Amino acid sequence: MVNHMKKKSHSQKQEHTFDLALEALEKADDVRIATMIGAFSDLTDKMEQRFLTVWQGLTPAFQETFFHRLAFAAAEDNLLDFTVIAFHGLRSPQAGIRWVALRLLEDVRKSALLEEMIRLADADPDTAVREEAVKGLGRFLVDCDLSERHQKRAERIRTALEQLRTSDNETVALAAMESLAFVDPGSIDEQVRACLIGRHSREVCAGLRAIQNSLNRKWAADVLDNLDEDNPDIRLEAIRAAGQLQLKKALPSLQRLLVDFDELDDDTLEAVILAASQIGGNPVEKMMGPSFGCAG
Repeated sequence: MVNHMKKKSHSQKQEHTFDLALEALEKADDVRIATMIGAFSDLTDKMEQRFLTVWQGLTPAFQETFFHRLAFAAAEDNLLDFTVIAFHGLRSPQAGIRWVALRLLEDVRKSALLEEMIRLADADPDTAVREEAVKGLGRFLVDCDLSERHQKRAERIRTALEQLRTSDNETVALAAMESLAFVDPGSIDEQVRACLIGRHSREVCAGLRAIQNSLNRKWAADVLDNLDEDNPDIRLEAIRAAGQLQLKKALPSLQRLLVDFDELDDDTLEAVILAASQIGGNPVEKMMGPSFGCAG
């Protein structure tokens, strides 16, 4: 009896908070919404319908602002669940909202989401949205491939990604290659090699990211060749790949970078330190101490 009363009280409080948040949303009061954004988490069916009624009356600009509020809140608090609203965002006419919706749903593994991601990856008019959908398929593929129960779903994703990696849209094709690399099919090897000798840094970087995802040491020589690249983007991805593959032969190059660590940008410095820790061993302990002026 006591537990029932507590649950009822909690439900009433949730509904009251949602009423206030919905009122702020209807008035497009961004300041109030920012303090009450958690009220839009875990919506019931009734709340969902009320939300949609208000949502339809908002301007496109404010709708997008609201979705960015959701994304910021979700990044700050992983207990917040905006799945209900995010699913509606996938069908928004605004590319910015569709993109954010995909980010909000990156940990969801529902069949309905899989079909939506395949649709967006294949035919969305916005390249950034297509790319994000392809990346989402890659994450989906990893989880399904590891589960015996979801092999049919994994095969569905692999088939979709194999088709997408031959897309006329280079951004989509490269993203599909990177996503397929998580299961390391031999079918992408030729595409990865072509990227590594590509003329544009975006191709080389995509190839190195695919290597990171594959965790296959057959690419070790290619990774090592790119550690001393002048192009900072290529060098960064090579450093990350060296760490993922735990290449001990990369340590001299990492040490050279750490000697002048104050000249590195934050992303590169972070990547070097992470790669060194992933490789591990006494050589790393020796190189980290002197480089940062620490006691050996």
